Amino acid sequence: DKHRDYDWYWVSKVLRLPSLKARMIDSMKAGKGLTFWSANGLAEFWGKSDLEVASAFRELLGASSSAIAEAAEDLPTMIDDPSLTRSAILKALRDKPHDTRFLLRALRRLGLAGDDEAFNAALDAGNPTRRSLYDDNWREEMIRTFGTRPEIRELARAELLIRDGEIGAVAEAF
Repeated sequence: DKHRDYDWYWVSKVLRLPSLKARMIDSMKAGKGLTFWSANGLAEFWGKSDLEVASAFRELLGASSSAIAEAAEDLPTMIDDPSLTRSAILKALRDKPHDTRFLLRALRRLGLAGDDEAFNAALDAGNPTRRSLYDDNWREEMIRTFGTRPEIRELARAELLIRDGEIGAVAEAF
């Protein structure tokens, strides 16, 4: 049942059903499971011109950090005020969610690679030495988002020396 958001995304590509939109909005607000699929579908197929969808994304700014983390990648597209989006993303990063990749992608979309506060919150949200899927995603997105910073350049060098390092992100960033 936790994979329903994935199915809803693909159905919404073809059918813009009000009942489907309502389910996706509820799921996105809950922030449990794979709700990034619902957030992405709402942003991609209904967009901010849909009043219900736009309102749901605005409400999300005050939601739990896990809900923000799941929908973060679409916040810069859906929220016209970058400072509100930035604040919500930093709040979620400070709570150190398991999955930070969408938060880091949102920072990159906002053009915040030079923002020291955003960098420090992102750096503190991950673990450069632990080898888990979420930490691998964190390293990958840190390299892509903050690749010009000395700390991240060092992290990128280390990725080149380990088995299954984030070589793709290193190649893309440098």
